[in-house]
Order: sequence, then structure tokens, then C-alpha cells
Amino acid sequence: MGVEKESYYRNKYIGMTQSTIKSTLMTDKDCVVYGARAINAQLPQHLQKQTNDWDIYDREARSLAYRIEKTLDNRYGGNYFEVKLAKHKGTFRVISRISGEVVADVTVNTTVVPYRVIGGIKYATLDFHVKRIKVILKDRNLKYRHAKDSEALQRINISRRRRYGAY
Repeated sequence: MGVEKESYYRNKYIGMTQSTIKSTLMTDKDCVVYGARAINAQLPQHLQKQTNDWDIYDREARSLAYRIEKTLDNRYGGNYFEVKLAKHKGTFRVISRISGEVVADVTVNTTVVPYRVIGGIKYATLDFHVKRIKVILKDRNLKYRHAKDSEALQRINISRRRRYGAY
């Protein structure tokens, strides 16, 4: 394994990717994190699900994706990341050149997304996710997402019952 690959994995291990993305998002006023990471930010630890990537809405998605990529490259000290177009129109993927892993999907935001600020980052609300999941679960064309989204809805509902004493 080359020196650059070893350096990449060492930096990844110490959490450099996640901390760099977080600090970049704290400086962007328009971005809103959604998906598993946003749900995790609002649930107790025992109801959180492991996730490695960030799903982000931003009016200037392309610009934010390139800013994340450049910031990561600077922090890692080399050309370790790149931006590619995703299959979904308006989404830009920040990908590791070393591992091929997607570290962030940045999508053009075309609607108002309700959010909560936690630790200086805007996260889409649980209500937003519940509405989105219910639409997905009714759509037969999105059947491939049903198991994943049903499980997320279940974790949200458990948290709400616990919070409001309906256990």
C-alpha cells in the first residue's frame, strides 16, 4: 500500500473526514442535513443507526460539494477526494479517490425544509422525515427503500413514545 493510501486511512480512522465536513457545514447558512445523520442527531444514542455519509440539501449544491472536496483535500494534504454527478439529477457526490466511498451527497434544495440547529448544524426535523418516509412507503416504485425507511420510522416512533411517556 502506498504512503498516500496509508495516510488516508490513518486520517480517516481519527475522524478527520467527519470533523472536516461538520466544520464546513457550520459555515454554510443555507445547507440542511437530512437522512440518517439528521435522524441520528435527534434520537437517543441507542436508537441511532450507523451511517458514514452525509446527505445535504443546499441551494448551491455544486458549489458546496466542491468546497467540501477542496477542504477535505487540504486537511488530508493531497488529492484524495473528488466530486461526481450522482444518478439523481441535482445531486453531487463527494467521493474518496482511495476507497471509493461516498462521504457526502449534496442535493439542490428546491423546497423549504424545516430544521433544528444542533451543534451549529441545521438538521431536517423528524416531522419532515416522517412525512417523507410515508410518501416513500406508499410509492411502489420506491419499494427498494421500504425496509430501510420503515425501520427509520420505527426508531422515530419509539423515540417519540419514550419522550411523551407512552411507553
